[in-house]
Amino acid sequence: MDSRRTIIEIENLSFSYGEMPVLIDVNLKIHEKESVCIIGPNGGGKSTLLNLILGLIKPQKGSIKVFGESPDKARGRIGYMPQYTQFDPAFPVTVMDIVLMGRVEKHLFGFYNKNDKKLALEALSETGMEALAKRHFSELSGGQRQRVLISRALVCAPELLLLDEPTANVDPAVQEQFYVTLERLNRKMAVIIVSHDLGVMSQKIESAVCVNRYVNIHPTSELDGTTIQKVYGANLRMIRHDHRCSGEGHCHE
Repeated sequence: MDSRRTIIEIENLSFSYGEMPVLIDVNLKIHEKESVCIIGPNGGGKSTLLNLILGLIKPQKGSIKVFGESPDKARGRIGYMPQYTQFDPAFPVTVMDIVLMGRVEKHLFGFYNKNDKKLALEALSETGMEALAKRHFSELSGGQRQRVLISRALVCAPELLLLDEPTANVDPAVQEQFYVTLERLNRKMAVIIVSHDLGVMSQKIESAVCVNRYVNIHPTSELDGTTIQKVYGANLRMIRHDHRCSGEGHCHE
């Protein structure tokens, strides 16, 4: 049994869009400073699970607690990097401007003080981007933009970091640098990543949450293709199913 404090606790949760069930009878615990990868097929419920943790939607059945309270109340303790960030390349927004957006809930009218800027520089330092604070965001490479967006998620000093497909559309060298940054951040906070990069995640991440309407969590390792076939419907490498299961075992429907 994990002795670390539980920061996310989901019990008997179900969620549907209209008549279509997306998540069914989910029971899940995530602990402080745990590194977790959410995996599963497109349409299997990964984004829905993320939105429930963020408090953007509410379950029709069951409960979810984040840091012991409702997700919407805990949102200030969560850093979030979405999969897609829309921006106008012609708009003259700087790296510092982008990172300060992560402080917007504390300053609803957009007036940032010296402390906000200090925290923004510290967040950029975490990702090695402080030297580019005055650079226009549109001038950056894909990997640099990725690190700036992670800095934006960090500027609120989160205890939980959620990253949705953070390595999409970046080259392998940038991905490797990202994983080094991730390991450093994980010493301070829990990290949850949505990713299809199963081979790398099996080496870098502590636990895998398999989502395909039903949800199960396991430690990552070299694996058993039969299990992954049940999640994705294809032969992939990745997860061992011999830990963190209930006494009754589990199945992927």
